[in-house]
Amino acid sequence: MVNILVTLLVALGLVFGGGGAALAASQSAMPDEALYPVKTWSEQVQLQLAGDDEDKVQLMNAFTNRRMEEIRTMLQAEEQVPEPVMKRLEYQLQYMLQLAASQPEGQSEQALLQLRNQLQIQNQLMQQLQLGEGNQAGVLTRERIRTMLELQLHQAEAGIVDPQMLQEQIRLQQQNGNMNPFGDAIELSGANPYATGTPTPGSSYGPGELQNPWTDTTPVPGSGYGPGPGPCDKLTCTPQPGKGPGPQP
Repeated sequence: MVNILVTLLVALGLVFGGGGAALAASQSAMPDEALYPVKTWSEQVQLQLAGDDEDKVQLMNAFTNRRMEEIRTMLQAEEQVPEPVMKRLEYQLQYMLQLAASQPEGQSEQALLQLRNQLQIQNQLMQQLQLGEGNQAGVLTRERIRTMLELQLHQAEAGIVDPQMLQEQIRLQQQNGNMNPFGDAIELSGANPYATGTPTPGSSYGPGELQNPWTDTTPVPGSGYGPGPGPCDKLTCTPQPGKGPGPQP
């Protein structure tokens, strides 16, 4: 894992000059800090550069421990944990289980045992986390994380007993699109959560003044909005035959 990070630092230094320094500084960034997206991006690159599943397991263990430490630190400071961080943790826990279950026969059980031990430790740390009085939001977040951990712990224990059943469960989750170790569609900045780039025309997102949908200007054709009396008190346009009020054929 260290070799992968060193390679990444050298590559960024060659391409972006000071990019290597920014990457190194980002490794201790918290979710509310400017360099945090660089930190999570570097995790994704490291995983893509990993040579085999064993390296990926080690990386995902480290990344998941990072998320847990970030969340515990924020909870102790009575800070709100951003939802994207929670989703990223959930995705990474799922991916850790997937990697452990997909190990070759004879290694899968050992990987699941190691995962079970790690989940038990993290669950104990979260359970022992002391929160201030009145920090109801923190308590709810703590219990939500414990639920995530206990779910993965239950699946890991079931996989130790019946690996094929666990592999089938994971296959179904993959088909439903529920396996994403990074939550790539989730923005960790303060941008609009529904559109981080050029919005789709007609999506209602993007720059511009808020418009009243019951516009008194020229409406978009087919939008259903616009001024003018209708043929009856429930319509402002010509009804289509067979639909709604109006004479029926």
